[in-house]
Amino acid sequence: MAGESGGGIWLAVAQIAALGLVVIPVLLYAVVFVAPKVRLGHAIPGPPIASYTYGNLPQIRLGRFHQDLVRWRDQYGKTFQFWMMHRRTVVVSDLDDVRFVTTVKNYPKSDMFTSALEPLLRTGLLTVSKEDHPVQRRAIGARFNRDLLLELHSQVATELRALVAKLDTAAESNSIVDFDLEITKFTLSVVCRAAFGSDIDIQGGSEGPKVGDNAAPPPSLPKLVDKALRLSALHMSRPYLHWLGKYGARELYATVAKIQKFCEHMLEARRREPSEQRAARTVDLLDIFMSVP
Repeated sequence: MAGESGGGIWLAVAQIAALGLVVIPVLLYAVVFVAPKVRLGHAIPGPPIASYTYGNLPQIRLGRFHQDLVRWRDQYGKTFQFWMMHRRTVVVSDLDDVRFVTTVKNYPKSDMFTSALEPLLRTGLLTVSKEDHPVQRRAIGARFNRDLLLELHSQVATELRALVAKLDTAAESNSIVDFDLEITKFTLSVVCRAAFGSDIDIQGGSEGPKVGDNAAPPPSLPKLVDKALRLSALHMSRPYLHWLGKYGARELYATVAKIQKFCEHMLEARRREPSEQRAARTVDLLDIFMSVP
């Protein structure tokens, strides 16, 4: 009798365990993936949810995410939502709402967004802790003056004219242009000119001139940055891999490491800059960022 009773208990335990192996994952799936979409799916306009598991990811075209966002904005309004697996993203494109979000102190930041950008931006204004962010913002804000903004505007105008001329030439000759790469080159030229006080001409293709008295960035810098941006977008679409750190995005981290070498070189050169040379030039963005605690 005792043996039969013991066997019955173990059988019951096994049945409960088997039931738990089925019920618990189903409940977790329902709580994490299904319930939020049912509860919040119609709270804000947005594209219909394609899948309880993947959300709207199946509707996002590879390399066309920005176009999909514009399409959804035109279709559902300036404020809309979409889902990436179990996470809901609310997009705000109304100017007054954006002003409110960016000016209100201690407005909560998206941990998923900053964790996706962290491999590329490392520790910067977007990815620092919520405690350090106000300190850095105040330090930088105090050094942004009229002369600095006028200089930045001048550099943007110069580089924009070069970009438009390049696009006009391509249109006249029916040439194919990698627009994303050209935009990356445009941005890099503005950054190098405004941030590093450089006369480097990345857009013009002469990626070999010296930056002040220092060596130039590697010829592949624009392509490296363009590749890093594309890999960052891919990394952002895979939040389930973020917990793996560099093991979840090996190619992205390897690409960023190459860019990091150029940045470290610029920082080291600026630290060794003679005081007379520093006094003779205008303050640039790199000076401001290096002065932040």
